[in-house]
Amino acid sequence: MNYDKIIDATYKWISLEKLIWFLLFFWLALPVLFLVPTAIELGFFYYKLNWIVEALYVIMYLAVLLGLMVLTCSCLNHKKINSDKVSVTKYIDTIFLAVLELWYIFVWNIHKSYRFTQILLIIGILLLSYYESISQSLFGSISLLIFLICYGVIVIYNAVRLSFSMMVFYSKKISLNDTISQSWHLTHKKFWSTFFSYIFVIASSFALFIVFSIILWFLAYLLLSNYFIIAVAQNLSSLFSSMFALVPAMVAYYFGVTEIFYQLNNHHESNNKIKNILANRVLAPQNKIIIPLVNKKVVKKKASKKVVKKKVTKKVVKKKKK
Repeated sequence: MNYDKIIDATYKWISLEKLIWFLLFFWLALPVLFLVPTAIELGFFYYKLNWIVEALYVIMYLAVLLGLMVLTCSCLNHKKINSDKVSVTKYIDTIFLAVLELWYIFVWNIHKSYRFTQILLIIGILLLSYYESISQSLFGSISLLIFLICYGVIVIYNAVRLSFSMMVFYSKKISLNDTISQSWHLTHKKFWSTFFSYIFVIASSFALFIVFSIILWFLAYLLLSNYFIIAVAQNLSSLFSSMFALVPAMVAYYFGVTEIFYQLNNHHESNNKIKNILANRVLAPQNKIIIPLVNKKVVKKKASKKVVKKKVTKKVVKKKKK
Protein backbone atom coordinates (compact mmCIF):
# COMPACT_ATOMS: atom_id res chain seq x y z
CA MET A 1 0.00 0.00 0.00
CA ASN A 2 1.21 3.49 -0.89
CA TYR A 3 0.40 5.38 2.33
CA ASP A 4 1.66 8.69 0.95
CA LYS A 5 -0.95 8.69 -1.81
CA ILE A 6 -3.63 7.70 0.69
CA ILE A 7 -2.80 10.66 2.93
CA ASP A 8 -2.60 13.01 -0.06
CA ALA A 9 -6.02 11.84 -1.23
CA THR A 10 -7.61 13.23 1.95
CA TYR A 11 -6.49 16.74 0.95
CA LYS A 12 -6.48 16.81 -2.87
CA TRP A 13 -10.29 16.74 -3.08
CA ILE A 14 -10.36 20.50 -2.40
CA SER A 15 -9.72 21.18 -6.10
CA LEU A 16 -12.58 18.91 -7.19
CA GLU A 17 -15.19 20.39 -9.50
CA LYS A 18 -18.74 20.77 -8.14
CA LEU A 19 -17.39 20.25 -4.62
CA ILE A 20 -19.25 23.30 -3.33
CA TRP A 21 -22.59 21.61 -4.05
CA PHE A 22 -21.69 18.64 -1.85
CA LEU A 23 -20.56 20.95 0.94
CA LEU A 24 -23.72 23.07 0.76
CA PHE A 25 -25.99 20.03 0.73
CA PHE A 26 -24.38 18.37 3.74
CA TRP A 27 -24.06 21.68 5.60
CA LEU A 28 -27.83 22.01 5.32
CA ALA A 29 -28.73 18.36 5.90
CA LEU A 30 -26.47 17.27 8.77
CA PRO A 31 -27.58 20.00 11.23
CA VAL A 32 -31.17 18.96 10.57
CA LEU A 33 -30.35 15.33 11.36
CA PHE A 34 -28.62 16.30 14.61
CA LEU A 35 -30.91 19.05 15.87
CA VAL A 36 -34.44 17.95 14.92
CA PRO A 37 -34.62 14.92 17.31
CA THR A 38 -33.46 17.13 20.19
CA ALA A 39 -35.98 19.82 19.24
CA ILE A 40 -38.81 17.25 19.21
CA GLU A 41 -37.85 15.97 22.68
CA LEU A 42 -37.71 19.52 24.06
CA GLY A 43 -41.12 20.33 22.59
CA PHE A 44 -40.07 23.07 20.19
CA PHE A 45 -42.77 22.03 17.69
CA TYR A 46 -46.51 22.02 18.13
CA TYR A 47 -47.46 18.50 19.25
CA LYS A 48 -50.10 18.07 16.53
CA LEU A 49 -47.46 18.77 13.88
CA ASN A 50 -44.91 16.30 15.20
CA TRP A 51 -45.90 13.70 12.60
CA ILE A 52 -45.16 16.17 9.80
CA VAL A 53 -41.78 16.99 11.34
CA GLU A 54 -40.99 13.29 11.72
CA ALA A 55 -42.00 12.59 8.11
CA LEU A 56 -39.78 15.42 6.87
CA TYR A 57 -36.97 14.09 9.05
CA VAL A 58 -37.24 10.65 7.42
CA ILE A 59 -37.19 12.27 3.97
CA MET A 60 -34.10 14.26 4.93
CA TYR A 61 -32.43 11.08 6.22
CA LEU A 62 -33.10 9.31 2.90
CA ALA A 63 -31.80 12.37 1.05
CA VAL A 64 -28.55 12.22 3.05
CA LEU A 65 -28.15 8.56 2.08
CA LEU A 66 -28.65 9.57 -1.54
CA GLY A 67 -26.02 12.28 -1.14
CA LEU A 68 -23.54 9.75 0.24
CA MET A 69 -24.18 7.45 -2.72
CA VAL A 70 -23.59 10.28 -5.19
CA LEU A 71 -20.44 11.23 -3.28
CA THR A 72 -19.21 7.63 -3.58
CA CYS A 73 -19.76 7.68 -7.35
CA SER A 74 -18.00 11.04 -7.63
CA CYS A 75 -14.99 9.70 -5.72
CA LEU A 76 -14.82 6.69 -8.05
CA ASN A 77 -15.08 8.88 -11.14
CA HIS A 78 -12.36 11.13 -9.76
CA LYS A 79 -10.04 8.08 -9.76
CA LYS A 80 -11.19 7.25 -13.33
CA ILE A 81 -13.16 4.20 -12.19
CA ASN A 82 -16.39 3.75 -14.13
CA SER A 83 -19.42 3.76 -11.83
CA ASP A 84 -23.13 3.30 -12.36
CA LYS A 85 -25.47 6.23 -12.00
CA VAL A 86 -27.68 6.31 -8.93
CA SER A 87 -31.21 5.21 -9.85
CA VAL A 88 -34.26 4.11 -7.89
CA THR A 89 -33.38 0.42 -8.18
CA LYS A 90 -29.74 1.14 -7.36
CA TYR A 91 -30.83 3.15 -4.32
CA ILE A 92 -33.02 0.29 -3.02
CA ASP A 93 -30.31 -2.29 -3.71
CA THR A 94 -27.82 -0.14 -1.81
CA ILE A 95 -30.04 -0.18 1.28
CA PHE A 96 -30.35 -3.98 1.04
CA LEU A 97 -26.59 -4.23 0.58
CA ALA A 98 -26.01 -2.16 3.72
CA VAL A 99 -28.28 -4.50 5.71
CA LEU A 100 -26.58 -7.57 4.23
CA GLU A 101 -23.16 -6.17 5.04
CA LEU A 102 -24.16 -5.56 8.67
CA TRP A 103 -25.46 -9.12 8.87
CA TYR A 104 -22.13 -10.57 7.71
CA ILE A 105 -20.17 -8.24 10.00
CA PHE A 106 -22.04 -8.78 13.26
CA VAL A 107 -23.65 -12.21 12.93
CA TRP A 108 -22.75 -14.50 10.03
CA ASN A 109 -19.05 -14.53 9.25
CA ILE A 110 -18.13 -15.22 5.62
CA HIS A 111 -15.11 -17.29 6.70
CA LYS A 112 -16.57 -20.66 7.66
CA SER A 113 -13.90 -21.42 10.25
CA TYR A 114 -14.68 -18.14 12.08
CA ARG A 115 -18.46 -18.40 11.74
CA PHE A 116 -18.99 -20.96 14.49
CA THR A 117 -16.71 -19.02 16.85
CA GLN A 118 -18.59 -15.78 16.23
CA ILE A 119 -21.98 -17.42 16.87
CA LEU A 120 -20.67 -18.96 20.10
CA LEU A 121 -19.40 -15.55 21.22
CA ILE A 122 -22.81 -13.97 20.56
CA ILE A 123 -24.60 -16.69 22.52
CA GLY A 124 -22.05 -16.43 25.33
CA ILE A 125 -22.45 -12.63 25.54
CA LEU A 126 -26.24 -12.97 25.78
CA LEU A 127 -26.03 -15.65 28.48
CA LEU A 128 -23.39 -13.78 30.48
CA SER A 129 -25.36 -10.53 30.24
CA TYR A 130 -28.41 -12.30 31.62
CA TYR A 131 -26.28 -13.90 34.35
CA GLU A 132 -24.87 -10.48 35.28
CA SER A 133 -28.36 -9.00 35.53
CA ILE A 134 -29.37 -11.72 38.02
CA SER A 135 -26.26 -11.98 40.19
CA GLN A 136 -23.25 -9.71 39.93
CA SER A 137 -19.98 -11.59 40.35
CA LEU A 138 -16.34 -11.00 39.48
CA PHE A 139 -16.14 -14.18 37.41
CA GLY A 140 -19.15 -13.20 35.34
CA SER A 141 -17.86 -9.67 34.76
CA ILE A 142 -14.40 -10.86 33.66
CA SER A 143 -15.90 -13.54 31.40
CA LEU A 144 -18.27 -11.03 29.82
CA LEU A 145 -15.40 -8.60 29.23
CA ILE A 146 -13.28 -11.31 27.55
CA PHE A 147 -16.20 -12.36 25.34
CA LEU A 148 -16.86 -8.73 24.35
CA ILE A 149 -13.19 -8.13 23.47
CA CYS A 150 -13.01 -11.28 21.33
CA TYR A 151 -16.28 -10.43 19.61
CA GLY A 152 -15.08 -6.85 19.01
CA VAL A 153 -11.89 -8.13 17.36
CA ILE A 154 -13.89 -10.32 14.98
CA VAL A 155 -16.30 -7.47 14.19
CA ILE A 156 -13.41 -5.11 13.37
CA TYR A 157 -11.85 -7.79 11.18
CA ASN A 158 -15.11 -8.32 9.30
CA ALA A 159 -15.75 -4.58 8.97
CA VAL A 160 -12.36 -3.96 7.39
CA ARG A 161 -12.68 -6.89 4.99
CA LEU A 162 -16.19 -5.89 3.87
CA SER A 163 -15.79 -2.12 3.90
CA PHE A 164 -15.44 -1.87 0.11
CA SER A 165 -18.74 -3.54 -0.74
CA MET A 166 -20.42 -0.27 -1.73
CA MET A 167 -17.60 0.75 -4.06
CA VAL A 168 -17.50 -2.69 -5.64
CA PHE A 169 -21.28 -2.54 -6.11
CA TYR A 170 -21.11 0.81 -7.92
CA SER A 171 -18.04 0.00 -10.01
CA LYS A 172 -18.99 -3.51 -11.17
CA LYS A 173 -22.24 -5.03 -12.38
CA ILE A 174 -22.56 -8.00 -10.04
CA SER A 175 -25.12 -9.30 -7.55
CA LEU A 176 -25.28 -8.34 -3.89
CA ASN A 177 -23.78 -11.60 -2.61
CA ASP A 178 -21.01 -11.43 -5.20
CA THR A 179 -20.33 -7.86 -4.09
CA ILE A 180 -19.76 -9.02 -0.52
CA SER A 181 -17.49 -11.83 -1.72
CA GLN A 182 -15.54 -9.49 -4.00
CA SER A 183 -14.81 -7.10 -1.13
CA TRP A 184 -13.66 -10.07 0.94
CA HIS A 185 -11.32 -11.24 -1.86
CA LEU A 186 -9.89 -7.76 -2.39
CA THR A 187 -8.53 -7.71 1.16
CA HIS A 188 -7.28 -11.31 1.15
CA LYS A 189 -3.95 -11.37 3.02
CA LYS A 190 -4.08 -7.57 3.17
CA PHE A 191 -5.95 -7.01 6.42
CA TRP A 192 -3.15 -5.28 8.29
CA SER A 193 -2.14 -3.00 5.40
CA THR A 194 -5.80 -2.07 4.89
CA PHE A 195 -6.31 -1.58 8.62
CA PHE A 196 -3.33 0.79 8.89
CA SER A 197 -4.51 2.60 5.77
CA TYR A 198 -7.81 3.27 7.51
CA ILE A 199 -5.94 4.59 10.53
CA PHE A 200 -4.04 7.05 8.32
CA VAL A 201 -7.27 8.17 6.64
CA ILE A 202 -9.07 8.66 9.95
CA ALA A 203 -6.10 10.54 11.44
CA SER A 204 -5.84 12.84 8.39
CA SER A 205 -9.60 13.48 8.39
CA PHE A 206 -9.55 14.20 12.12
CA ALA A 207 -6.67 16.67 11.69
CA LEU A 208 -8.67 18.41 8.96
CA PHE A 209 -11.71 18.46 11.24
CA ILE A 210 -9.72 20.10 14.05
CA VAL A 211 -8.32 22.81 11.77
CA PHE A 212 -11.70 23.65 10.25
CA SER A 213 -13.48 23.60 13.61
CA ILE A 214 -10.95 26.01 15.18
CA ILE A 215 -11.28 28.45 12.27
CA LEU A 216 -15.07 28.24 12.23
CA TRP A 217 -15.28 28.52 16.02
CA PHE A 218 -13.22 31.72 15.97
CA LEU A 219 -15.40 33.27 13.25
CA ALA A 220 -18.64 32.19 14.91
CA TYR A 221 -17.51 33.49 18.29
CA LEU A 222 -16.66 36.91 16.84
CA LEU A 223 -20.17 37.08 15.38
CA LEU A 224 -22.19 35.65 18.29
CA SER A 225 -20.34 37.51 21.04
CA ASN A 226 -22.09 40.68 19.86
CA TYR A 227 -25.53 39.21 20.60
CA PHE A 228 -25.04 36.72 23.47
CA ILE A 229 -23.09 36.49 26.70
CA ILE A 230 -19.64 34.91 26.57
CA ALA A 231 -20.68 31.45 27.87
CA VAL A 232 -23.63 31.12 25.45
CA ALA A 233 -21.54 32.43 22.56
CA GLN A 234 -18.80 29.88 23.26
CA ASN A 235 -21.25 26.95 23.45
CA LEU A 236 -23.07 27.94 20.28
CA SER A 237 -19.78 28.51 18.47
CA SER A 238 -18.55 25.05 19.48
CA LEU A 239 -21.81 23.45 18.30
CA PHE A 240 -21.95 25.12 14.91
CA SER A 241 -18.22 24.83 14.21
CA SER A 242 -18.29 21.09 14.97
CA MET A 243 -21.24 20.45 12.67
CA PHE A 244 -19.85 22.50 9.79
CA ALA A 245 -16.31 21.12 10.15
CA LEU A 246 -17.69 17.58 10.06
CA VAL A 247 -18.65 17.93 6.37
CA PRO A 248 -15.14 18.53 4.89
CA ALA A 249 -13.76 15.83 7.20
CA MET A 250 -16.39 13.39 5.89
CA VAL A 251 -15.56 14.25 2.26
CA ALA A 252 -11.85 13.78 3.01
CA TYR A 253 -12.59 10.38 4.55
CA TYR A 254 -14.50 9.23 1.45
CA PHE A 255 -11.67 10.26 -0.87
CA GLY A 256 -9.10 8.53 1.31
CA VAL A 257 -11.10 5.28 1.35
CA THR A 258 -11.52 5.51 -2.43
CA GLU A 259 -7.74 5.67 -2.79
CA ILE A 260 -7.42 2.50 -0.68
CA PHE A 261 -9.98 0.76 -2.88
CA TYR A 262 -8.18 1.98 -6.01
CA GLN A 263 -4.88 0.47 -4.90
CA LEU A 264 -6.42 -2.80 -3.76
CA ASN A 265 -8.43 -3.15 -6.97
CA ASN A 266 -5.39 -2.51 -9.20
CA HIS A 267 -3.33 -5.04 -7.26
CA HIS A 268 -6.13 -7.61 -7.46
CA GLU A 269 -6.61 -7.15 -11.22
CA SER A 270 -2.88 -7.35 -11.92
CA ASN A 271 -2.64 -10.59 -9.92
CA ASN A 272 -5.56 -12.05 -11.86
CA LYS A 273 -3.92 -11.15 -15.18
CA ILE A 274 -0.66 -12.79 -14.13
CA LYS A 275 -2.51 -15.92 -12.98
CA ASN A 276 -4.44 -16.11 -16.25
CA ILE A 277 -1.26 -15.78 -18.31
CA LEU A 278 0.51 -18.49 -16.31
CA ALA A 279 -2.55 -20.76 -16.48
CA ASN A 280 -2.78 -20.36 -20.26
CA ARG A 281 0.89 -21.21 -20.64
CA VAL A 282 0.58 -24.32 -18.50
CA LEU A 283 -2.70 -25.60 -19.93
CA ALA A 284 -2.09 -24.67 -23.60
CA PRO A 285 -0.79 -27.60 -25.77
CA GLN A 286 2.84 -27.46 -26.78
CA ASN A 287 3.50 -26.33 -30.31
CA LYS A 288 4.47 -29.32 -32.43
CA ILE A 289 7.42 -28.98 -34.78
CA ILE A 290 6.08 -29.52 -38.29
CA ILE A 291 8.60 -31.17 -40.61
CA PRO A 292 7.77 -30.45 -44.25
CA LEU A 293 7.41 -33.48 -46.51
CA VAL A 294 10.13 -33.69 -49.11
CA ASN A 295 9.72 -35.54 -52.38
CA LYS A 296 12.03 -38.56 -52.31
CA LYS A 297 12.54 -38.54 -56.05
CA VAL A 298 13.78 -34.96 -55.98
CA VAL A 299 16.19 -35.82 -53.18
CA LYS A 300 17.53 -38.83 -55.12
CA LYS A 301 18.04 -36.72 -58.23
CA LYS A 302 19.99 -34.11 -56.29
CA ALA A 303 22.10 -36.81 -54.67
CA SER A 304 22.86 -38.47 -58.01
CA LYS A 305 23.89 -35.12 -59.49
CA LYS A 306 26.36 -34.62 -56.67
CA VAL A 307 27.79 -38.10 -57.23
CA VAL A 308 28.21 -37.43 -60.95
CA LYS A 309 29.98 -34.14 -60.24
CA LYS A 310 32.38 -35.89 -57.88
CA LYS A 311 33.23 -38.55 -60.49
CA VAL A 312 33.82 -35.92 -63.12
CA THR A 313 36.12 -33.96 -60.89
CA LYS A 314 38.09 -37.14 -60.06
CA LYS A 315 38.66 -37.95 -63.73
CA VAL A 316 39.85 -34.43 -64.44
CA VAL A 317 42.31 -34.61 -61.57
CA LYS A 318 43.72 -37.94 -62.83
CA LYS A 319 44.28 -36.56 -66.35
CA LYS A 320 46.17 -33.59 -65.00
CA LYS A 321 48.44 -35.85 -63.06
CA LYS A 322 49.32 -37.76 -66.15
